[in-house]
Amino acid sequence: MKQSICVSQHCNNIITTVGYTRSKYPKGTTPARTSYSTALCQTCRDDIIKYQRKPLIVSCTICKKSIDIKQMMGGVRMTCSSTCAKKRMSLLSKERYRKSNPIKINICVTCNRSFLGNNKYCSRQCYPTIGSTWYKIKRFNQLKKELKDIGYKV
Repeated sequence: MKQSICVSQHCNNIITTVGYTRSKYPKGTTPARTSYSTALCQTCRDDIIKYQRKPLIVSCTICKKSIDIKQMMGGVRMTCSSTCAKKRMSLLSKERYRKSNPIKINICVTCNRSFLGNNKYCSRQCYPTIGSTWYKIKRFNQLKKELKDIGYKV
């Protein structure tokens, strides 16, 4: 089970999520940040929710500013403003995209150098042109192979 850290700014205790009795998540697998009752450790929960003694201060996940939470309704507040929320959503969507579409590392056919991308060659200099030496050598080796397949001794 994944361990989460308490969202309260001055508390770094580890939370073990219990889960809900009637939930879409199986027992013990509730994500820690779905509600404040699961996002806070037991001591913070006792201090804030039951007794209402301490104000809840959470830090923004993007800019690390402190956010004073007055009402604990809805989901856990992750960002301080709409600009931080947009940045967070773009980071999450990039992460999701990279998980489903990882970057491929290819090896150049000409110089055997590794590079990122879906191409066969790493640069324009490695791309064979009809007059290049590399192209002539490759063509010569192809012709040699074809002659061996036919039956000639080369």
